[in-house]
Amino acid sequence: MDILDMIKNDHQDMLSLFSELETTGPGDRRETGFKNLKDLMNRHMTAEERVFYPTLRNELTMVIPKSIESHNLVRVGLNEIDGTSTKSDLWLPRLLAVKDALMTHMTEEENLVFDTARKVLGRDGLQHLGPEFEKAKIGGDVSGLASIASATMATARGAGEEAIDRIKKSL
Repeated sequence: MDILDMIKNDHQDMLSLFSELETTGPGDRRETGFKNLKDLMNRHMTAEERVFYPTLRNELTMVIPKSIESHNLVRVGLNEIDGTSTKSDLWLPRLLAVKDALMTHMTEEENLVFDTARKVLGRDGLQHLGPEFEKAKIGGDVSGLASIASATMATARGAGEEAIDRIKKSL
């Protein structure tokens, strides 16, 4: 299975878990379901950031940093939910806010990012990344990718600085 199929499968699993959580009441089932959702989402986001995004850093200089920032916002939302009693009136609205943010992110990723990945990486590249993605999801060593991730962030910072300079010049 290639990395895009794996990412899409994770997205579907996340949406299924969200749907289940939307219909559960306060209690153990909600807590267990949320724990499973949060674990899947954190492992998925980390694997994308370590394996998938670095391969596209040169082609999507503005999109990849935005995707990482989306992940960071989702993590904040997950932590807010985690710190909220399942009996609280705020629990479900917070869950739905995270779901909305995630759905926006997934739509962009499954369109623009996936299309670019198909063009840049080709079938063989996508197949090759599948096992690396799974390995990163379970906490395996993908240390060779650390330097790529650092380069991605450097590229993102440079792109952001260039955009700010262009805006300043246009004023």
